[in-house]
Amino acid sequence: EWGSPSRSPVEADVPLVLQQAHRDKDIGAEEDFGQVLLEGEEDIPVENELYTKLHRHWFQERHCPELLEFDDDMAQDIKTHLEDRQDWLDQQEGVTDAVEDLMVTLTQMDTERVRFVFSDWLTRRIAKIEAHPLYMREKIEHMSDGELGYLKSYGELYESHLRNTVLDHVPEAWQRLDEENMISKPDYDSYHFWLAKDTIDKNDTEHEKGTCLVAKYKDMREMMIEEKVELQL
Repeated sequence: EWGSPSRSPVEADVPLVLQQAHRDKDIGAEEDFGQVLLEGEEDIPVENELYTKLHRHWFQERHCPELLEFDDDMAQDIKTHLEDRQDWLDQQEGVTDAVEDLMVTLTQMDTERVRFVFSDWLTRRIAKIEAHPLYMREKIEHMSDGELGYLKSYGELYESHLRNTVLDHVPEAWQRLDEENMISKPDYDSYHFWLAKDTIDKNDTEHEKGTCLVAKYKDMREMMIEEKVELQL
């Protein structure tokens, strides 16, 4: 968890920039910020682990032609975090201490960063649903309940629009929307940059972990699902 709104960032949600500033002795005295420091160099705050996970989902969704699987647990954790952060910020209105004001400002910046990435991740998923509504009926297991409801509503509007503008004015044989050639699909033939997360074999060539490749999405899709590679661009 990311901490409750009743605790200050000194006790819980301290942005990394503030932690670094303390290490550099740019702010305050050590006795005032003892709890701001990490326990050790290898420790990573839970909030940063969660943000890293969100950023990875966002980055992959941006560059992947198809709709990736929705991570409901992460989404709920992010929502809880944003609500807790905002509650704490609302409680800090009117602070006069310079150090507390700095921490409020940094916390606000950090909150807006998370809110932007989270919102853009969801927006890009909706854009994919709108781009290929008929095809997305095959991807309902990758959607959240909200996205599934949106697909149903958008699909009904989409079908109604097509029938009023086109389908009702063409021969009946051409009116079916479930014909293969009537369904717009994502471009699986597009080329992307890939990062090997493990040693992989492609085209009878072994590629070590950390290797960057350029290949079609359809040729790397299975390895991406197996988490052996990840999209870079």
